[in-house]
Amino acid sequence: MLIGLLFLWMIWRISHIFQTVKNPFGKMLVSGSFAIFTAQVIVSIGMSLGLLPITSVSLPACLVWF
Repeated sequence: MLIGLLFLWMIWRISHIFQTVKNPFGKMLVSGSFAIFTAQVIVSIGMSLGLLPITSVSLPACLVWF
């Protein structure tokens, strides 16, 4: 449960950064990071709970800039 809360906090933090960035390129960069990170988390947790078929997607590595 602690890891799930940590991932939710990281997703919330990325979305907060997206709202504060004013540069269009920076917004695209943050939105891409958000999409990749969120997709990996959802697929990995879905596989662990048995809701999605098992594939070779691992949990995302801890991002250094958070």
